[in-house]
Amino acid sequence: MIYRFTGPPENWITATHYQAWAFNEHNKGLWERLQPGDTAIFHSTAKTGVVGAKAVSSVVGIGFIGHGAFQKKDYWWVQEKETNSVIWPYVIPFKELYFFSDTTNIDFAKDVSLKSDEELAKDIEVLLSSAIPLATLNASAKA
Repeated sequence: MIYRFTGPPENWITATHYQAWAFNEHNKGLWERLQPGDTAIFHSTAKTGVVGAKAVSSVVGIGFIGHGAFQKKDYWWVQEKETNSVIWPYVIPFKELYFFSDTTNIDFAKDVSLKSDEELAKDIEVLLSSAIPLATLNASAKA
C-alpha cells in the first residue's frame, strides 16, 4: 500500500533523526494498518513553526515502512517539546528514507530542538530545494 504522511518541514528532519514517523490518537487506525514494506510519500506542509523559514506544500521524498511499531512516551517533535506532552505516541519505523533534495548538508544526528531557528531555516531550505510542489503534481494529474 501507498500512504501520504503529512507534517511541517521541521518534522521531516526529526523523522529522519529518529528514522520513524508518529501518529496521534485520531490516526491510530492508520498506524494499526501499516505493514512493513508499505510506501510512505513524505508531504511537507507550507506551514512551519521555524522563524525565517519559507515552505511550500510539497512532496519531499518517500520511505518504506519497517518492522517494530511501538508507542512512545518521550518528546520527539518540536511541538511536543514546546508543550511538554506526547502529541504523537504511535510510532512506525522506516527501513529506508529517500529525499529528492541532496540532504548531505543537514545534520540529522543533531536533535531539532538543539538547533537555532537560523540552522533549521537553512535545513528546511535544503530539504525543500528539489521538492515537488503539490500544485505541480495536481496540474500534472489533471493534464
